[in-house]
Amino acid sequence: MPPMQSFPEFLKYIWQRLGTMSLAIILLVVLAIASVIGTLLLQNQDQADYLQQFGPLWYWLFRSLGLFDMYHTWWFLTILGFIMLSVSSCLWRNIPKMLKEMRARRANVSDKALRHFK
Repeated sequence: MPPMQSFPEFLKYIWQRLGTMSLAIILLVVLAIASVIGTLLLQNQDQADYLQQFGPLWYWLFRSLGLFDMYHTWWFLTILGFIMLSVSSCLWRNIPKMLKEMRARRANVSDKALRHFK
């Protein structure tokens, strides 16, 4: 991270980092893993059933992580929020370029360009 001159430059740096493809991939992998756990582990069941099924140690660990109702936990919703910010940042930066390219598209192709196709 380069040294920042001011708070707006810091916000601009964060906004640029939010729109990177590597962050989006990492967030999607974490979301996929969490979703698999939430799918395999029955959600919103009676707490006594969880205690009987997993035993006291795993029950308290899973409960503290919010795995019994994980789609409503703060950390799952935070991951979704970061994915939304990441996609928004990427779109904000790239949509003007894509629109410009679409408007400047040439319908006619020259003979020289066709000869370069194999």
